[in-house]
Amino acid sequence: MDCIPCMMRQIVDAARRAKADEGAQRRILTGACELLARGLNNEEMTVAVCRDLNRLVVEETSVEEPYRDIKERHIKEALTLYPRLKERVVNSPDRLLAALKTAAAGNVLDIFIDVEARVQDVEGILKQEFALCCLEEFRQQLSQSTDILILADNAGETVFDRILIEELGKKNVVYAVKDSPIANDATLRDARESGLEEVATLISAGCSTAGTLLADCSEEFRRLFSEADIVLSKGMGNYEALSESSRPIFFLLKAKCQPVADDIGVPLGKLVFARQEDIGK
Repeated sequence: MDCIPCMMRQIVDAARRAKADEGAQRRILTGACELLARGLNNEEMTVAVCRDLNRLVVEETSVEEPYRDIKERHIKEALTLYPRLKERVVNSPDRLLAALKTAAAGNVLDIFIDVEARVQDVEGILKQEFALCCLEEFRQQLSQSTDILILADNAGETVFDRILIEELGKKNVVYAVKDSPIANDATLRDARESGLEEVATLISAGCSTAGTLLADCSEEFRRLFSEADIVLSKGMGNYEALSESSRPIFFLLKAKCQPVADDIGVPLGKLVFARQEDIGK
């Protein structure tokens, strides 16, 4: 129930960015109310409802990617931050911890417009401690692992994720993105623009949901998800979709909304690096 106002704001924003005319906006809002009511009655996952809302906007406007310009700007801005953040990680007494914080801090690309404001907020986040942190468990498992699967979040964060991947050592890293655009989530195009092809194998998860909804994913992705030594899940959408998965997952995110913060058991706005078993203790 708490997610409904946020989803309505997102659908209105997407419709306007897609330049929907007044009639299309009315149809989108009417359809959105029906989808939200159905989702509530059927107890559907939020990410599944968001998928259907996104399809509604595309059907009514024929605009496949309303957030293309924002994604391009975020990637461009993140690339300008890359040298400074990379230097900070390299000079950190614990490079892996600093790289994980950097990857989590990428979420601020949703918030500010001014690049310097972004830098200040990222640097503020890098000074935070994780509210939940399984760093030593991750470090130990990393030392015994070869194949790592990372589930991408937003487009601008792909640049921050590159810094993390560069600190993982000589591992086979597969970086999974969305099959087609949904909001500002990363796609293959975004990951390539960020230079991730140089440090990881890029694949589409086969789904176009705000979180990695396994039922919508390709057979290839589900195999990789099952067989990877480590699965690292980025962002709240992936947490919502996978927090009850039976396979062990490391979740890396910033708790940007109250329902997710409450579910994890941390204050709003805090950084989280945790496994399922660490949550709710």
